[in-house]
Amino acid sequence: VVPQRVLAERPFSIDGRATKTRDLLVKWRGRPYDESSWEREQDLDRCGTQFREAFDERERRLRAAYLPL
Repeated sequence: VVPQRVLAERPFSIDGRATKTRDLLVKWRGRPYDESSWEREQDLDRCGTQFREAFDERERRLRAAYLPL
């Protein structure tokens, strides 16, 4: 199964301590949204970066649209 896009992200923590790693909520290609799953960012490195770059770009656009003037 191949990742289609990243829906959300959250910091990964161990015993309540934040780490440099993030978890990504991944929508899988060909699967319904209710089968999306949280995956460690480094585990997805082998899948390529296109879907992650698309998420980052969308987040930049949203932040720019909602920044107070």
